[in-house]
Amino acid sequence: MLTASQNLQPSPGMPCPECGFFIEMSIESLLYKPGFTCPGCLLEISLDRPSSQQALELLQKVHLAKENGEKAKNFDR
Repeated sequence: MLTASQNLQPSPGMPCPECGFFIEMSIESLLYKPGFTCPGCLLEISLDRPSSQQALELLQKVHLAKENGEKAKNFDR
């Protein structure tokens, strides 16, 4: 069941640089998918992984911390 605060949280993602349509994407998809397609205009978007390496490493740490937090939260159940 969703709480009011969960329902108000924006979806992760970004606006398309071409048409502005909001492209939903998860941390996992940023880390592991080669690219994205805008559902609004079908623009193909790819990430320059070599020049984004530092940001991707930080994102990986955030992802692991989030997973560990979820595991700890469910540990008491």
